[in-house]
Amino acid sequence: MSQLKYSRFIFSFLAVMLFGILFYVPADAAERINVEYKHSEVSFIGDDSFVTGRYTTKPLPDDHIWEEMIHFTGGIMRYYELRPGYFYTGGNQGKHVFVRSFNNVPFFKKKGHSISETDIIELSNETGDYYLASSENEDGSCGLAKQFSGDTGTSDGLYPVGTKLASVYFCRSKSWGSKFKLNKFIQDIMDRARYDEGKLNKMRAAGRK
Repeated sequence: MSQLKYSRFIFSFLAVMLFGILFYVPADAAERINVEYKHSEVSFIGDDSFVTGRYTTKPLPDDHIWEEMIHFTGGIMRYYELRPGYFYTGGNQGKHVFVRSFNNVPFFKKKGHSISETDIIELSNETGDYYLASSENEDGSCGLAKQFSGDTGTSDGLYPVGTKLASVYFCRSKSWGSKFKLNKFIQDIMDRARYDEGKLNKMRAAGRK
C-alpha cells in the first residue's frame, strides 16, 4: 500500500477576523452536510456548548469511513477515520512534518505565523500522544494540534500510526489573550475529545428527549 498523506485533503481558509471570530470554509468541499448531534462521531467529556456546528462532506473519499468538521468560535476540529486496511504511517508523523503542516496553512501564512521544531509541545492524553504548537504576533495568535489514534496494524512494511486523525486549528485576536491561553484552550479540546463513534452524544441526545 502506498503511504497515505494526511495532507491529501488540502484545504484553505477564507477567513474574516471580526470581533475575535474566525470563519473557516473548506476549499474542496463538494457538499457540506449538517451532522445532527446524535450522529456526530466525536464526543467531548463535560461541557460541549462551545461547539457551534458539526458537518461532514458528501461524497466521502473512497478510503475514508468518516470525515467531520466541528466548528467553534475561532477555529475548527477536523476528524478523519480511514477504512479497514488503510493506515496513516510514520511518514505522516514527526516534528518536521508537523512544522511543514503548520507553516503551510494558508491563513496562518497570511497572518505571518510560522513555527520551528523548538516551538512544538509534546503532550499526551487518554487517547495517546500528540503535538501542539502556536505562534503569536501583534495581531494575535494561531495554534495547531494533531493526534493519530485507532488501529495500528501492519501496513506492508510501513510503520502505521493509526486509522484516525484529529486536528484542531485555532486563531484569536490579541485582545482575546496570549498564545499561552490559546494553547490551554486547544489542549482542553484535545484532552476532552473522545473518538467513540458518538456513543456519549447518543446517550446525551436520548436524555434530552
